[in-house]
Amino acid sequence: MRRPLAVRAAALALLFSLPIALTACDGDDPIDPLTQLTFDGITYNVLGGATLTQGSGSFTVGGIGASGNDGVRVTVPDGAIDALDVSVEPVALDAGDRWGMQAYGATPTGGTPTALASAWSDGLGGGRHQINIAFASGLGITHVMFRYFLGDALVLESPPVDFIPGDGLTGQQMLVQTAGQGGGDPRSVHTTRSGGTVEVGTDYRDQARPAGSSGDCTGILITTPFFAEPICADYVVATPLNLGGVPLTFPTIANAEIKGRGIDAFTVTANDGQ
Repeated sequence: MRRPLAVRAAALALLFSLPIALTACDGDDPIDPLTQLTFDGITYNVLGGATLTQGSGSFTVGGIGASGNDGVRVTVPDGAIDALDVSVEPVALDAGDRWGMQAYGATPTGGTPTALASAWSDGLGGGRHQINIAFASGLGITHVMFRYFLGDALVLESPPVDFIPGDGLTGQQMLVQTAGQGGGDPRSVHTTRSGGTVEVGTDYRDQARPAGSSGDCTGILITTPFFAEPICADYVVATPLNLGGVPLTFPTIANAEIKGRGIDAFTVTANDGQ
């Protein structure tokens, strides 16, 4: 039996109206991008054009473009950072790429945040990168000392090294120096307050034979400005000094920023902050 014409017309009208109704529903209820999350008790807020994607036991910071302004701001519950270590999946750096962390003091009302200390890596191409650090001027710092570790063993301690005025991780004028050039991919950045001094560093531990390793080296080979031969290390720490014997006193670290340039994304796998 054929259906009446009016019934068939009503059915066709319903069929063709479904996609329109669904489209309208989708447009009326957009999904807001994630701009903040708390991971192991530490809060991350997006910076620049960055995005956040929650994973299982990790999260990914995407949208890292070429400006150098994309990343996340890190804060801890009591508002003052004594130590912060953020571990990521190894960050592969091509020539011109950048990834690292900058610690800030409290921001004056209506003022610009004060950059206190930075540690970052700049890609050089060919699987190599340059390890850089910077400290704020005006704190009485005259020199920096680098220590290179393999596991828990000290491999090399540099003599006190003069600074070169330059731009820090985010372009602010700071006291800059390099710890050398290495292969492999950075997988952690950290800042630690020790007395009145703040140290910064980066590490390459837990990588399976990273690029740049050779022979019995279980870390990466780093060419330093202070030693004739490359050294095998997996952890670099920079300590500011005052050779005139004046005690250094850093302001409280209020927050830190982890930023990249040209790397598209990085994935945070662990953090430890207090």
